[in-house]
Formats: sequence, C-alpha cells, structure tokens
Amino acid sequence: MFEQRTLGHPLPDNAELDYLYDTQGRVAEIGLSRRGIGRQVLLHNALYDPFGPVSQWTYGNGRVMTRTYSKSGQPDRAGERQRRAQRGLRVR
Repeated sequence: MFEQRTLGHPLPDNAELDYLYDTQGRVAEIGLSRRGIGRQVLLHNALYDPFGPVSQWTYGNGRVMTRTYSKSGQPDRAGERQRRAQRGLRVR
C-alpha cells in the first residue's frame, strides 16, 4: 500500500525528514527522525482529489486539515476561513 523513500533531508539540528508515498507516488506521510528521540509523524493520512491536489491530511497531533478548491483549481479561501472559525481559530 505504501512505499517509503527516504530522501534524506538533513536539518541543521541533525534531524532528518523522511517521506512515505502512496502507490501512485504521492506523499502520504512525513516524518521527522531525531537522534535519541526516534521518529515523529508530522503529517499522515494525506488524501488527494482525483487528478488534483491534496484535499485533506492529519497532523501528528491529530488535527485534521481539509482543503477545498475552486473550479479553477485555486484554494477556496472563504471556505477555509469559515472552517477555521468553526474550530475557534482566528484568521486574519
């Protein structure tokens, strides 16, 4: 179901990002490995619109982000502001 490719993106603090891909080659999960701490999932459960961009993902803390897009393929900012307001987040 998933294929892991470690691209080895080293960070200044000697941590390293790794990516887990779905069967279609799209990013499904992003992890961060730190020496002495192990691997932490930053983002997972990435879902994609058919023939399009990512539509939903879950952060490592369990918070889900959902995105909608206009007919022209641009992120729907009005819908995003409304969803954030419902969750108690302030958007400027």
